[in-house]
Amino acid sequence: MEEVEWVFVMPEQRTTEEVGVNYNIGDLVNIKYCRVVKDTLKFFWVPGVITDRAGAIDGTGEYKVLTLDGKHDWSPLNDLLLIQRAET
Repeated sequence: MEEVEWVFVMPEQRTTEEVGVNYNIGDLVNIKYCRVVKDTLKFFWVPGVITDRAGAIDGTGEYKVLTLDGKHDWSPLNDLLLIQRAET
């Protein structure tokens, strides 16, 4: 088996104003996750609802999201995809 060197890549963190995306509490989003399936890294999307945007305000670019599979954690802006805006 060939030896592989793994290099951790940190996603670029920018404020929401720089990116041009601004999510609100209640917005329906897809969150990108990854897991190992049969020795292969697979990416998949899980729908969820934004419950907190304090991370976006303080400049970390993270939103707290409650997913349909029961996870409730901070997700970076780069891993979110808007499905539908919440009616205000």
